[in-house]
Amino acid sequence: MSCCFFWSANSLAIKFTTDHLPPIGSAGLRFGIGLLPVTVWALLSGVSLRPRKEDWPVLLFHGAILFVQIALLNWGTARTEAARSTVLLTAHAVFVALLAPLVAGGERLTARRFIGFAICAAGLLAVFADQLGAWRRDILTGDAMVLGSSFLLGFKIAHVKRSIVAVDPCRLLFWQAMIAIPMFMMYSLLFEGLDAYQWRLTAVLALGYQGFFVTGFCFICWTIMLKRHDAASLAVYGFTTPLFGVALSIALRPGERATLPLLLGAVLVAGGIVLATTGRSIKRVFADHRS
Repeated sequence: MSCCFFWSANSLAIKFTTDHLPPIGSAGLRFGIGLLPVTVWALLSGVSLRPRKEDWPVLLFHGAILFVQIALLNWGTARTEAARSTVLLTAHAVFVALLAPLVAGGERLTARRFIGFAICAAGLLAVFADQLGAWRRDILTGDAMVLGSSFLLGFKIAHVKRSIVAVDPCRLLFWQAMIAIPMFMMYSLLFEGLDAYQWRLTAVLALGYQGFFVTGFCFICWTIMLKRHDAASLAVYGFTTPLFGVALSIALRPGERATLPLLLGAVLVAGGIVLATTGRSIKRVFADHRS
């Protein structure tokens, strides 16, 4: 649950960061900071970070997916509102539930999961409908980018469950970042430029939050739990993320409003996650995962 709470503020932190730092360059800096807790985790766990020859196809694949997914997330969040980004990104949990049986051999697809996906889709439509009347092109473009990032994140999480059978999760986290960071920074240098970097305290603090808590703490915890639990059923914890994220964004981000379509979208996405990711009660799932 704490992992979901920290994750719920991710879009809010990205928004504060991209107010003053370029989206792609800040992504590279975020993962550079995130390498520190991952490296400490490796040292404490006694895990060698040196990749084996057979690891490289998996590492390169995840590094490339990470670059595209985070680029879409940062680009999109910079254009839309933090609360909207949070709800759209949270839909990745439903994508995990749909893709895990196909990608990672998880629990089978069921009618309940498809109903959950339909409810989640209704929630996403509600979020988009909130801006269709005004037709704010930048926000709708940002929303579409974040939704694309959400789908890629769902695919990536489902694939991680399959990948960590052959590659140590610590090594996977470390090298996917090592592969993506030069891509982020080279793109930023060529297309964003050094003048786009305006160092402000809020941006630095938000960047540190993304690096240490989201990229470090959350990714490590999530990867460890993926070794012990099914990717689809584990995603049920994500139902709290849109609720936390919207509340934090409205409270801390000036100018963001709690409109009825946005709140409805957050509730529907949360409900869709519950249906799509488990056939048991939430209380029973929590009890099973604590044991």
